Amino acid sequence: MHTDALLPEQMALWESLLARKKQGKCPHALLLTGLKGTGKTVFARQFASVLLCNQPSVKGACGHCRACRLYAAGSHPDFMCITPEEGTETIKVDQIRDVVNLANGTAMLGGARVVLIYPADAMNMHASNALLKTLEEPTANTFLILVCEQRGRLPAVIRSRCQTLVFSQPAQDVSSNETIAFQREVVEGLIQLQQKKIDPLSLAARFEEKDIRMLLQCVLSFLRDLLRYQLAGFVHANDQAAMEKIAMTVTPETIFNYADRVQKTYTHLVNALNLNRGLLLKDLFIRWATLC
Repeated sequence: MHTDALLPEQMALWESLLARKKQGKCPHALLLTGLKGTGKTVFARQFASVLLCNQPSVKGACGHCRACRLYAAGSHPDFMCITPEEGTETIKVDQIRDVVNLANGTAMLGGARVVLIYPADAMNMHASNALLKTLEEPTANTFLILVCEQRGRLPAVIRSRCQTLVFSQPAQDVSSNETIAFQREVVEGLIQLQQKKIDPLSLAARFEEKDIRMLLQCVLSFLRDLLRYQLAGFVHANDQAAMEKIAMTVTPETIFNYADRVQKTYTHLVNALNLNRGLLLKDLFIRWATLC
């Protein structure tokens, strides 16, 4: 298995994980979250293969060792994939008890034990509670990879025990109706903050489950429009009056500084292994509200 199956925007994250594994600092529990079609499940399976492989490289698992052959055949004794049972949409407590038994047992091949749970938000309350002890008291060389689309449906205590990796949609055509609508929603939120019609924490909560990378791109686009208006006196904007009012309140230098911070946040988001989405958004909007 090689990185050919991964999306280009996932490579920085992939390399970061491999570097941590090489240093012996790989997280014992990962939560991969994002909308359908973002490649998170493929990424999870690829990384599971690396954890099990006897001779992994920067490209991934070797694909030739005994562990890789067993994994490819679906018969690796130290790997377990948990999904809802046939005919149901729920992961039940008995399935998670099997996970606990694997985690507390001895690795049959003497290497890592890896569990993939998908979709993790399908676990019922009893299953989540059964998994919690394993998350809180991880056994050596045991790795749990949880994958879900709706991170908010997982109990907070489960989320807090995992390192979260957020997967965004591949870059879209900026002219698409969906992208335009999202950009308008972001700009309206910034304007509402400036008009004190909403507070920063409420706005952060509104966008917490959205594509944060696209949100930051929308914020940068809005700031460019604002600067263009301040410096040239013209801009195409849906809310010209609000743009004019903000332009009179904030200096170009302040906008440049804020845009620089947003750009650094975007770069950090792309390369970071684990990031608190809530805190990122709160900081972003609190700073904007302070400027206005």
